[in-house]
Amino acid sequence: MVFSARRGFFDVITTIMNRPASPEYYDAVGKITYDLDPDNRISVVGFYYLDRISRTGDTPESKTMSKYPYMKRDDYGSALGVNWRSLISSNAYTLTTFSFSGNGWTTQQGTETNPTMAGEEIRENVYAIKNETVVQLSGSHEVKGGVQLFGVDPRHETWSPADTTRRGEIIPASSVVFRPSMSTKLDYLFKIPGNRYPAFQSPVESDLIAIRLRMNRH
Repeated sequence: MVFSARRGFFDVITTIMNRPASPEYYDAVGKITYDLDPDNRISVVGFYYLDRISRTGDTPESKTMSKYPYMKRDDYGSALGVNWRSLISSNAYTLTTFSFSGNGWTTQQGTETNPTMAGEEIRENVYAIKNETVVQLSGSHEVKGGVQLFGVDPRHETWSPADTTRRGEIIPASSVVFRPSMSTKLDYLFKIPGNRYPAFQSPVESDLIAIRLRMNRH
């Protein structure tokens, strides 16, 4: 098992300097590997990060960022993958991967008593399942074949409070949500890599045959 977590401390410095914006940075990553038996191994890998900027109070500099005295912006993302590697024979194995990845941006603006008067949220999630079988034909040639199914789920939402113009016109509060149906893609892959070049630190392959079929649904 491997795990690591980090936190930035630049926000501590800006707080000491009494500056309105305080950036905060966090991330964590971990991996767990477990052998079910001599021929089957499962590994789980996860990652998360958060970058946040928050501001409270008005200064001449901060008024150019927002008309509200309170603002917070989060940039965040996460990923999770489960790999199952199974030996078929001494020269063949299959690898199945279940994965999720997501990224988002959230902005909130308002007052100390109501910090979410206006804002925006953007989010995109990707789900995938992949299976690949590899057969070693010789020391420098192998055959790969597999299938992959993945879907993309996006969303976008904005909102704002009611307002009054200088002419006394009342602008009602609004909320706009954009969330299209999740799109899916299905890939079939058949690949025969060519010769490898071991002189490079990372082996380079030239494909002899590579066939890919894709089906999209939106």
